[in-house]
Amino acid sequence: MKITTFDFGCFEHVDECILVIVINEGVVIDGELSRKLLGLIDEQLSQPSILIIDRRNDYSYSGTGMVTMKDSKLPNVAATGIVAYSSIFERVADTQVNVMNTRGRSNLSVFSSLDHALDWANELLAKATDTASLPA
Repeated sequence: MKITTFDFGCFEHVDECILVIVINEGVVIDGELSRKLLGLIDEQLSQPSILIIDRRNDYSYSGTGMVTMKDSKLPNVAATGIVAYSSIFERVADTQVNVMNTRGRSNLSVFSSLDHALDWANELLAKATDTASLPA
């Protein structure tokens, strides 16, 4: 696994097509930092990939930061998984994902552990290998 470190956290490249974002303890991603983060994600992904946002620190993303992230359209992000370690955030994230799915973004999922998110990502990659492309 390749790890790229930034002042706000790191990107863990699980493989060529899975990127996990981890935000450092004490850092809050607001709108401005969210836009910077989106630019860095775009630079890191040269092919359709799965993005996993690991919310080890639930407070890491402000409301503005999450809105900026969810409203973005990165060309090489085929699917996004959000790992929510608290049941409260998991319910909030599930609600947001359900709303987004009704608006046509069915490529979002919420998980209670990183292992579950990685299993999902690997399953998507296996299906993509069978069909020759990741879901859009």
